[in-house]
Amino acid sequence: MKTYNHLFETLENFNDFLDGISLDRNSQVLLRIHSNIHTADMMEELAAELKKLLPNAVMIGCSASHVICEGKILRGVCLFSLTVFEQCEMRIGMFSCEQEPGVEKPGEALGEEVSNELIKGDKGMLLTFFPLSYYKTAKFVERVDRLNKGLHMIGGVAYMVEGMEGAHSEAGEKAYVLGQTETSINKMAAVMLVSPKLFIYENVICGAEGVGRSYEVTKVHEHFVDEIEGDDAAKWYQGILGREELEKDPTLASLFPLILEETQTAYNVVYELADTLPEPWKSENRDRINVFSEISEGMKFGLGYFAPQRIVDQLSSAYEELGEAPVESLFAYECLSRMWMLHDCASWEIGQFYTTNISGAILAGEIGNLRGKNIYGNATLMLAGLSENENARLILKEKGLKDVSGLQHENMQIINYLLMTGNRQLSKQLSQQRDKMKQAMFYQEMLGLDNQARYIYDRDRHHLDKLAVFSLKNERMIRLFLGQEDFWSELKTIYENLRAHLSKEAAEYADVIHFYSYGDNGLLIAAEETMTDDGDFVRCIKTAYKFMNGAVCRDFRLSYECAVIMHEEDALQKADTALQYGAKSKNPFVIYNQVQEEVADMKEEIHILQVVRDALVQDGIVPHFQGIYDNRKGRIEMYEALIRIRDAQGNLYYPGQFLSIAKEYDLYEALSVIMVKKVMSMFLHKDVKVTINLNVQDIYDEDMIEMIFHYLKQADHPRNFVFELVESEEVTDYQYIEQFAESIHEHGAKIAIDDFGSGFSNLLHIIKINADILKIDGEIIKAICQDENCREFVTMINEWCKNTGKEVIGEFVENENIQQIMEKIGIAHSQGYYFAKPVKWEDVT
Repeated sequence: MKTYNHLFETLENFNDFLDGISLDRNSQVLLRIHSNIHTADMMEELAAELKKLLPNAVMIGCSASHVICEGKILRGVCLFSLTVFEQCEMRIGMFSCEQEPGVEKPGEALGEEVSNELIKGDKGMLLTFFPLSYYKTAKFVERVDRLNKGLHMIGGVAYMVEGMEGAHSEAGEKAYVLGQTETSINKMAAVMLVSPKLFIYENVICGAEGVGRSYEVTKVHEHFVDEIEGDDAAKWYQGILGREELEKDPTLASLFPLILEETQTAYNVVYELADTLPEPWKSENRDRINVFSEISEGMKFGLGYFAPQRIVDQLSSAYEELGEAPVESLFAYECLSRMWMLHDCASWEIGQFYTTNISGAILAGEIGNLRGKNIYGNATLMLAGLSENENARLILKEKGLKDVSGLQHENMQIINYLLMTGNRQLSKQLSQQRDKMKQAMFYQEMLGLDNQARYIYDRDRHHLDKLAVFSLKNERMIRLFLGQEDFWSELKTIYENLRAHLSKEAAEYADVIHFYSYGDNGLLIAAEETMTDDGDFVRCIKTAYKFMNGAVCRDFRLSYECAVIMHEEDALQKADTALQYGAKSKNPFVIYNQVQEEVADMKEEIHILQVVRDALVQDGIVPHFQGIYDNRKGRIEMYEALIRIRDAQGNLYYPGQFLSIAKEYDLYEALSVIMVKKVMSMFLHKDVKVTINLNVQDIYDEDMIEMIFHYLKQADHPRNFVFELVESEEVTDYQYIEQFAESIHEHGAKIAIDDFGSGFSNLLHIIKINADILKIDGEIIKAICQDENCREFVTMINEWCKNTGKEVIGEFVENENIQQIMEKIGIAHSQGYYFAKPVKWEDVT
């Protein structure tokens, strides 16, 4: 069997793709289609055209939030995934999810219907997709699993991206499934794959960590949990998280799913306040717990949260198993909530499979198989590997399984955030959980060594500035013959002997050399800065390298490659670069400064990303301030706050270095909120004017807006706060910006338009926003000495501002010539290096 993935653009383009793979167009192929650019009607038209090109194709799919294609998660695309089998019967069907219009069919009944008409007692794989509006998917999966022992399932629940052309604002009403050339919002689609030679590997990655004991559900109503152990479920939930916290932010519940005791999989919780519920529930005047899936009385759930380290462990295990399992095609379905709640998690997980043909989609609920049992889950990654050849293996290359420092930091950030809820009961449980988790995070029990996370923790504490990374090249062969447990046992002994050997050979450095595990079998050796001679460190590592490559594991001689990194930031990332370079150049011992400069630069983006993550966790966001000169009073009376981030070594990074990466990895909002909060806190009781930059994206952030108004209400001089709006992305709702500006004025603060002349090009909107200050784009100001048109433009804007009661700030005033023109025109304020450079507040004179 073979799987080919294609991102659809045009039918002509797809035709060329089919020619390129030399596909027999009359053969029976499985064509999975997932789209976030097509509505149901558009998809039906496309499917009809595809049927002409591939008359015997079995087509199934659904709308999706994002698609998964060969290690990437993509939005704004349509995925075609074609699987060609050598010998496989494919049966397709669509089944109504309603027993009558507007009334859901019980999941048990639907499961029996599909079992009788499509599965027919056969073993194999059932690929299935459900409409978002159907809440009984879990019961369907449970009944099918009970009726069809040995059957594997994969699939999930369709989703529709809001804002898609022609899409309704309510995603559930327009999310659709596809079966052949039919789309539906109230039917499920399924394909039964039956082959005498089909090998199936499945796994489930959830990463939910339980807190405390499990509780029995004693009363349910549809997809609402009414009672837990006889108590009102909402009140039970309030008792743990705190009613005040939930009323203030009901979305807090999304961080605390219910963990099903039987499978340890998660059910996402939506906490719904009484006054937000539709009838008849609203009239009951009680908050409700909604899990958007039908569950049964007697099921046992515990409260939990998503722990990235657990995700890492589960995916690492699946990654190893995949390396040994017969797999030719890899299907993946992952939950949208893993992108909402664990920002980098989905990208990190899928990115591990960049060398494979992995394909699938980001959905609103997932179906998969865990240890032989088919399950329905939320916030989960479901993997299914298929093969018709028992000797087939995926090409797997570790990309980031070993370097999980980013997820480690995010993990601690999550735990610390949970501990800040103020709820004593929960905090006590989580405190115990955190201590337990730290122990698990910091120690590799199988090898008897502190692990990589401990190295990250120790790096700054012990000033570890030299690092050697040892990676075992022939571990797979050795593990195959010895088995995992014996392999670890042998390796543990070898590492203990190495430690003793180095203590003897380099006794004077025994106290400043530290050992850590690297993945499941590699080794890190780090030295403190008190080991001042780099040559001594290299000699120690060469001694270790010789010892390791001379060691015998039973009858097998170990083969290690080594990379040495000294006095470098992000040593682990650079170690990966050096090891890659060494493998390519067939040099098993590499010192990083030997690596060609262009190869080292490959990791710059990863370096900046890590700097941003560290800054968020370690209070590395540092506001700087540039003075703004008042041309009428002849002195600086206003300052612009400018974001900088500082790494652990004290190096400063500027917005041009990190903002684009922060936005790409969904970290911008976190940076911006912390920056604004710091600046407003600093100036809360000062009688000094300060301007604060806000992106359009910022004012769409409810947390940001709530925080700004919270501080303005406490400020001694709210008029001194000026919020600069910059149009860096396409504005979709000017009315909202106008309302924001009105609210700022109502709170006594001011609004400025930044970079006037480059953004906000529609003057009508400028008038409606009613800004107090216009900051003229610096590129225009810099050209004012040579370009008459620029001078006329600035003069015209300045006169208009005078007539409408606004002030003008000219940016990039770099020299006396520019300043003289500013004064001649009558510009109120000048900003630039001619007067002041950005510095920390304590350095302002």
